[in-house]
Amino acid sequence: METSPQTAEYARKASYEDYRIDLDKAYYQRILSEVRRHAPGQGVRRVLDIGCFDGTLVSQLVPDWDAYGVEGHKDAARRANEKGVRTENRDIDKELPFESVFFDCVIAAEIIEHVYDTDRFLSEIRRVLKPGGLLVLSTPNIACLTNRVKLLFGKYPRYAEYRAGGAGHIRVYTSFAIRDQIRENGFTVLKFAGCNLPLPMHAAWVPDWMKRFAVAGGDYFPGLAGQVVITARKNA
Repeated sequence: METSPQTAEYARKASYEDYRIDLDKAYYQRILSEVRRHAPGQGVRRVLDIGCFDGTLVSQLVPDWDAYGVEGHKDAARRANEKGVRTENRDIDKELPFESVFFDCVIAAEIIEHVYDTDRFLSEIRRVLKPGGLLVLSTPNIACLTNRVKLLFGKYPRYAEYRAGGAGHIRVYTSFAIRDQIRENGFTVLKFAGCNLPLPMHAAWVPDWMKRFAVAGGDYFPGLAGQVVITARKNA
């Protein structure tokens, strides 16, 4: 399989083990909830997880769904296949290796910020989705509350990166920018929400009531949330 020089560079410098899916994170639980809530129809349904890593997220939908994945890291793709996710080891910056109007749902969790041509990426998602198919997408919000405070004091914001390595983020979004781009690419937004206000959610010193407030607060103030989760349907 051929990969672009950019993808190879980020794969070399970023540790995929450091960025594996943690199902305790609120935004991953939100994605699963949105897929189940807005799932089209009954019977055989196909879901594609782009950038699925080892399949931990999308495998939660098996056996109710036929699960597929695309993953740029060879070993992670192998492990996803072992979980029953039919995963292609491919460069996500290129055309998706599936026929048109094949999927009922596409998940793109924390992946669009790694993509060079984001309009082409969304166009490919639209191509492989059936009419009325579902897209559930999440991405970090560069304008989250934490970053607004950091920038006020001249500090460098979370999620942006000025050198190769780290998580490999090459695009940054505000919550409203990603919503507008999805609409411009032929989707109707069904739900637009922040996942949670940025707090150290795993820290023992943060009381449970404050964590619950942070999760709920993302719905009311998506522009301040750490991640934005958008549920959208492909226009006819």
